[in-house]
Order: sequence, then C-alpha cells, then structure tokens
Amino acid sequence: MDVKSTFEVTEKAGHFVAGRRSPGAGQPILLTEAEAFHALQLGELRRPEKKGGKPAGKGGEGEGT
Repeated sequence: MDVKSTFEVTEKAGHFVAGRRSPGAGQPILLTEAEAFHALQLGELRRPEKKGGKPAGKGGEGEGT
C-alpha cells in the first residue's frame, strides 16, 4: 500500500479534486503522491506549510523530514 500524505485544497479546486469529493478550500485531504500529482500541477492542491512557515517539499528531492 502506498503512503498517504496530507495536502491542502486550494480555491482553484472544484467539487472534486484528484478523483475525490473536495472537503473545501483550505481543508486537508489525504492522498498518495501519485493521486495528488496532477492536481498539484494545476494548483488545485498545495503541500501544507510546516510550523516554521516554509512550505513542505521546497528543499528538493530526497529531502528528509
């Protein structure tokens, strides 16, 4: 089974995002990286910001947590 991560739904998302009913703008949704890929490219999803204020995943591939 693939690992699911939390993504945040943006205002650009419609009633469905990544093949699932959207919980609403600003709300979290659990998806695999593969499920979220296209919606991330379209701006319908974003990675939630870490507590330090930096968006997650901005350090490049292979970054540790």
